[in-house]
Amino acid sequence: MSRSLYLPYKASNPRTVRGAKRRGWTAVCPNRNYVEKTSWPGLCLWTEGSSAGYWVASFSLREFVFEKSSDATAFMLKWG
Repeated sequence: MSRSLYLPYKASNPRTVRGAKRRGWTAVCPNRNYVEKTSWPGLCLWTEGSSAGYWVASFSLREFVFEKSSDATAFMLKWG
């Protein structure tokens, strides 16, 4: 499980993709071709540096979930 680490901790943030979906966060799946060319940690590092809000990712589900829809849109434009 990957999540945003450089933002201040908020106890109300979900720790799993499933919990984030239940709270209404925006879920996106990266294109399989980009995951094969890049690595999953590479996607997480790009997301950490480029997103303004909180996010959670799951390698087993191949899914990223963002608190802000603008971060999800930027992710899909780059990796979708």
